[in-house]
Amino acid sequence: KHFSTKACQVQAARVMERERVARQAMEANNIVFYVDNVAIDIVTEYKYLGRILSADDTDDAAVSYNIKKASNAWFGMYRILSADGANAHTMARFYLAVVQAKLLYGSETWVLSERALGRLERFHARCARYMTRRHIRPLPDGTWECPPTNEVLDQCCLSPIATYIAKRKTTLLNNYAIPSSSLYRQCITSTPVGSGARRQMWWH
Repeated sequence: KHFSTKACQVQAARVMERERVARQAMEANNIVFYVDNVAIDIVTEYKYLGRILSADDTDDAAVSYNIKKASNAWFGMYRILSADGANAHTMARFYLAVVQAKLLYGSETWVLSERALGRLERFHARCARYMTRRHIRPLPDGTWECPPTNEVLDQCCLSPIATYIAKRKTTLLNNYAIPSSSLYRQCITSTPVGSGARRQMWWH
C-alpha cells in the first residue's frame, strides 16, 4: 500500500530525476572536444571577469575564491592597523572599504545556499572579533568564553553579511529594474522557454 501513496510516488520521481541528471553529467564529462586534432581539457570551474563560474551552476566556488582573497587582504591590513593602534571602529571602516569589496564581489547575482551564507557570516564575524579582540577562547576553569556575535558586530558598527548582500542587490535593481530601462522592459515582456518553463531569463 505504501508504494501506491502519493508521497511515495513523488519521492520516487525525485530520486529518478536526480539519477537522470547524474547520468547526464557523467555522459557530458566523457565528451571530448578537439581543436586541430588536439583534445581540449575539461574543467569544472573557470574564471570570467574575475568571477569563478562552476559547471554545477552554483556559487559555492565563487564564495570560496572570494573568502580566500578577502582573507589575504584582511590579515595583511590587520597587521598594519593593529601595529598602528587603530580602534575597532577605524578597522571596520577599512574592512568595509577594502576587504568586503573582495569578499562580496559579484554577490549581486549570487543564489546562496544556507551553507554558503554561513561561511560568509563566519568570516565576517571572525574579522569583527579581530577588530574588537573578543575571540572565542578557553578559560582557566575549562569553560569557553564565547562573546555573542551580534555584540561583537555592534561594537564595530557592522551589520550581518546578509544585510550588505541585500544592499548590493537592491542597488542593482534600482539601476536596472526601472520602467525606463530597456533591460527591464525586455524581462517583463519575455516569456518562459519551452512547455512547463516557469521562470523568465534575463537574456531573453
